[in-house]
Amino acid sequence: VCNQLDPQGTMKRIFFIIPLVILFSLTGLTQRFYIQGSGGYAFGFLKENMSTALLTAKVRSDTLYDQVSQNESHLFSFGTGGRLALGVGMKLNDYLSLELAGFYNPCKTLKTEASEYYTYTEGGFFFDFNEHHTYKGREFGFLPAVKFSLPAGSLRPYARIGIIFSFISLTYNYEGTYLTTHPMYYPTGSERSTLEAKRSLNLGAAADFGFEITLADRLFFFLEANGSFISYRPKKATYTEYVVNGDDILGDLTTYEKEVVYVKNYTWTDSVDDDSPRERVYITFPFSSLGLSAGLRFNFFQ
Repeated sequence: VCNQLDPQGTMKRIFFIIPLVILFSLTGLTQRFYIQGSGGYAFGFLKENMSTALLTAKVRSDTLYDQVSQNESHLFSFGTGGRLALGVGMKLNDYLSLELAGFYNPCKTLKTEASEYYTYTEGGFFFDFNEHHTYKGREFGFLPAVKFSLPAGSLRPYARIGIIFSFISLTYNYEGTYLTTHPMYYPTGSERSTLEAKRSLNLGAAADFGFEITLADRLFFFLEANGSFISYRPKKATYTEYVVNGDDILGDLTTYEKEVVYVKNYTWTDSVDDDSPRERVYITFPFSSLGLSAGLRFNFFQ
């Protein structure tokens, strides 16, 4: 007598067995997994000179005009600011673990000012310019890393190295006022604009050193020093606001006036294609930092 297979019964058994296999596999994996979260503050590192011009006060006189100009300059890194992280890890043995963390850095804002004053000796005309420049960075991403630990003792030191995958964007706000008595040049007025540099993926490196202590059966407290080494090079920027003398002229701008693409080099020409973005040499903004953070780790295993 031959037994006939029951297709429906076979499928039911398969659908019952597969979740059990997955469940037992995950149960085995959780015996090596842990979760952790931390918060801290980072200080800018590998800073660069960020300015509208040099931090100097210059006075120049000749027979045509007297000029006084002052421009601010700062050594700055957008890596300065608070930092939050949340991640998971898998312990391979007593000394080695693999980790993956997501992080967010609300970057510190950079503000600079510039002013110029001209007095023409011929005719007595004057020009008075005052400008305010504000840069605001935003950074978030994830960090796969390898952690090396020394398990002995109540105070357990460790080191971590990893690769930073960071999504960075930058906003540049400009405000300027112009006063003049000259009847033909630089009309008196005000200007306000916002230029958004598009978010892009940037790669960097991270190195951390710290120690942890046991708080409870599976709960640990850790304190660590963090090093982040990364920079941001925008590829494209677009004006999202442009106001002149109180009038919004953003809709009147051509593509050439509204959009900027950053390239390694380009050839300047008098001809302008209004339907294409204008080109500028790329700029690199520093986001590196050194900081301190503290957090908690919970093990799914003993």
